[in-house]
Amino acid sequence: MAALLIFAAGTAVSIALLSTVFGYAIVAGPVMRNFERIAPAIRTLSAAFGLWCAAGALGLLTYPF
Repeated sequence: MAALLIFAAGTAVSIALLSTVFGYAIVAGPVMRNFERIAPAIRTLSAAFGLWCAAGALGLLTYPF
């Protein structure tokens, strides 16, 4: 149980740190100038991936791997 709690806490901390670093890189660097152009594509791909995962979890389609 302790190992699971340590793993969960470590996962949460690492995800938070990576999100912070990526967010800072987008806001502070030259990516910000181009981000507004690519944001709709990122948003669409993210939504499509989420729908694909949900459909697979519900058994509506099969995962290729």
